[in-house]
Amino acid sequence: MTEAPSLQNRTQRHYDAHPFDALTPEDERDPRRVQPKPFLDFCDCSLSSGMSVAEIGCGPGRGTMYLAKLGLDVTAVDISEASLVRAGKRAPAARLVRATNLALPFEDGSLDAVISDGVIHHTPDAYRSFRENARTLRD
Repeated sequence: MTEAPSLQNRTQRHYDAHPFDALTPEDERDPRRVQPKPFLDFCDCSLSSGMSVAEIGCGPGRGTMYLAKLGLDVTAVDISEASLVRAGKRAPAARLVRATNLALPFEDGSLDAVISDGVIHHTPDAYRSFRENARTLRD
């Protein structure tokens, strides 16, 4: 009997085969217009140029390209290689890291901010994911 694939394995395979990507060239020229209001509010109130930010679950780079345009030191993290390829095309200055939000490749207290929008429902352990994200933040 074979073991059923984990939630994260299924998620990775799904987004590698069907990357969610509905951005237009116009969206790429003006990435602010396609960002959700809470994301914009957070960026406007909490981030400033030069800060180190990890976008966990970057998908095809909708947020990544906006964060890069703000002059942030951006690391885009996703479980899907296909998504990272798209994010890298939209934000060439961003570092790209293939990883799960349950085991982030960052030192404790190494980041100024973490953004994880629309990811938690793909995570088998939300509490562990939250703790892992928080672990990477500076005091």
